[in-house]
Amino acid sequence: MRTPPSRIAGFTLLELLIALSIFGFISAMAFSGLSSVSNTRQAVEERADRLAELQKAFLFISQDIEQMVIRPARDGYGDTEPPVRGGGFGTYLLEFTRTGWRNPLGHTRSLLQRVAYGIKDDQLIRYSWFMVDRAQDSQVVESVLVSSVRGLEVRFFGSGEAQSQWPPAPQQGQPAPVMPKAVEITLELTDMGKIIRLLAVAGADS
Repeated sequence: MRTPPSRIAGFTLLELLIALSIFGFISAMAFSGLSSVSNTRQAVEERADRLAELQKAFLFISQDIEQMVIRPARDGYGDTEPPVRGGGFGTYLLEFTRTGWRNPLGHTRSLLQRVAYGIKDDQLIRYSWFMVDRAQDSQVVESVLVSSVRGLEVRFFGSGEAQSQWPPAPQQGQPAPVMPKAVEITLELTDMGKIIRLLAVAGADS
């Protein structure tokens, strides 16, 4: 006698639906976890890039301010500007002459440089000129240091209280100081609020 062939066991429709539901649930959890990890990594990288941007910007600012020198300048119309000028309104919220302008290629030029800082299109801009005494056609170099900037405030410290403008008004019987001893920079950002730095001026009068 021949034995009957064995019956091949299979899945019922209900079992398939249950298995697909479990697989879909596990896949959704895995995707959610991967998405969360990816978003966290992206946020960390953006934060790191933002901090690096700020560190580079304040490095530029501190190096400039530390090397302020008593050197007046002439603007494009031939008018004399003080060595340091800042506060108030306008394109340049802080403008001064600095020394130590590196010259690695040995060009025939001075080591002095006129620089300025201001806000343009919600960005902190560093302005610089190739000549301290400018002409009407002098080229200005604009370098973007920080983006998403809400405001910039500058205060100056001399022998007395902090001044919102420089040069300050002369006091009775005393000449107005030419150089501040320190400059306070307050940078207000849309994502991080206010960042304040107090920077000393190396060439200031004692």
